[in-house]
Amino acid sequence: MNAVDRYLKHVGCWMLPNQRSRVLQRVREDVEEIIGDECEETEIEQRLRQFGPPPVVAARYANYPHVIPGMLAPAYFMVILITLAALFLVNLTLLIPRAIHGESWLSNLGLVLATSFSAAPWAFTVITIVFALLGYWAQRRAHHPRSQAVSP
Repeated sequence: MNAVDRYLKHVGCWMLPNQRSRVLQRVREDVEEIIGDECEETEIEQRLRQFGPPPVVAARYANYPHVIPGMLAPAYFMVILITLAALFLVNLTLLIPRAIHGESWLSNLGLVLATSFSAAPWAFTVITIVFALLGYWAQRRAHHPRSQAVSP
């Protein structure tokens, strides 16, 4: 099995079974166009890496909408992680005034964790809605006739 076949197999793992063969044929055509007449395996693998990770390529070629499109997924996960860390740190700073007033650290830590976890679903919901709207806008813009460059 050559590098292209291995790559397509990994891409196919991320697709729905009923669409896999048809979509993989389109991916194969685009991959072969990008590779051209390259004979060296290392050059082919490098071009496949540039083409994209298998989950992103599968999402790019799929005919069903995603809440968070593949192009925004890395940023989405990073924002989620940063927000969860910020929620925890903000609630952690609330330990200081409580400790100054002589409250127990253990009960305060429980309060910090409970407050952080109770705010997490709200933060997740807001971030998901914002990224879903961004993804919807980006996908509509990519398929809109006026967004396509007009060649002279």
